[in-house]
Amino acid sequence: MKQEDENLTLQVVGKLIEIRRSLNLTQEDVRFDTGLNIGRIESGKHMPSLRTITKLLKYYDNMPLDEFFKGIQYD
Repeated sequence: MKQEDENLTLQVVGKLIEIRRSLNLTQEDVRFDTGLNIGRIESGKHMPSLRTITKLLKYYDNMPLDEFFKGIQYD
């Protein structure tokens, strides 16, 4: 993975983790409610698809995409 792509992935995954924790949700809560293996997503080895991010943001109190991506930079 290119350094730029790895940096972007870590930013996206980090923000997903931050949001989940701020809502006091466990990985198990998310997996049970959404069917997504959040542990694999949060490992940071692969960039989650936009579809997956959208599904999680809807689950995380309908956070808008533009709000989620605010502050995330791709160099």
